[in-house]
Amino acid sequence: MSVLPNQTNITPLDERFLENSNNINLISSMNLFSGTLNISQINLDSIQMDAAIINGFPTLLLNNQPVAGVSSLTSSVTSWASYPALNTITYAGAGGTANLNNVNALTSLSSATVNSGTVTNSGQVNTNTLSTASIVVSTINGVSFPVSQTAVLNVTGNTIISGINTTNVDFSGLSAGFYLVVVLVSTGGTDPFSCSTTVRYSGGVTVGGCLHAPFLSGAVPSFSNCVSIQDNNAGGSIISVVINTNSVVAIGAVPQISVYRLT
Repeated sequence: MSVLPNQTNITPLDERFLENSNNINLISSMNLFSGTLNISQINLDSIQMDAAIINGFPTLLLNNQPVAGVSSLTSSVTSWASYPALNTITYAGAGGTANLNNVNALTSLSSATVNSGTVTNSGQVNTNTLSTASIVVSTINGVSFPVSQTAVLNVTGNTIISGINTTNVDFSGLSAGFYLVVVLVSTGGTDPFSCSTTVRYSGGVTVGGCLHAPFLSGAVPSFSNCVSIQDNNAGGSIISVVINTNSVVAIGAVPQISVYRLT
């Protein structure tokens, strides 16, 4: 063993001790056949290779950026996934699928393009422009869409007699919006007295109505046989369905009035 050997070259059988302040400059290469190389950092072509403990896992760093995590000496993709992306992520799965549980945009998305398939959102989509071949939604502004085919209100009138017959429909308890009011007079055969109209209910007040005068056996329509659906001008929630008739087509029938929500 030589502390300061006289020879200019060290052979594989030579041993040499160096002080901590000394540096070794290798012109060619160094082979370490056994033992341990203890070093705090490796510089390769101006690239710094280092290691650290991040999130409890030994982690390899290049220029202080984590590139690989290990657990039980096995590369862990799960550990890599915990680090933020350093650049744009491009997915080209050769026809595969990118399954994402959550996409959290730090700022507003400038655009989102889905070339095929379905975008499912259980919350809200806020956008100035939406271009799509088809869209399926359950509500618009909190209102069910498509419009429900189930009436939100049903009223049965009294048996129609000759003269004026009035049935009141109270909208109190319904939410504000536009509604379709449908009046059915006869449940069998032709029903020339049946009619419908749209009314608006807001702030506890129902506004709107119509007048329907049917053709009866070719006779000219007249007020002698007509159906009026009108608010009562009292500023309340009630509309009145007035059936005026002297026709056997309507006399004896029981009117059915149904209200459907439009918006």
